[in-house]
Amino acid sequence: MREVYQVHADLVQECIKKAIVFHPDYLRYLYRTYGELFESVEELYRIVYGNYLEEVFYGKRPLAKLTSDIMKELLNTCYGLDW
Repeated sequence: MREVYQVHADLVQECIKKAIVFHPDYLRYLYRTYGELFESVEELYRIVYGNYLEEVFYGKRPLAKLTSDIMKELLNTCYGLDW
């Protein structure tokens, strides 16, 4: 599995940077401030992180599972969030 992910190292790097820059508290602030722009918090996360985090939607975008796995791990490790 790791070998498959190595091919997408640039995407992994982007995910890491997004997880650092877009702290969950900042995302909550954005949602409170601009909530009328988004259908849900999940939509905001999708826009910021560039892909779906929910398994049911993995088929809608390329590499959604990869992105989701990485973002869930980063959010859990860095911020203690269990998505």
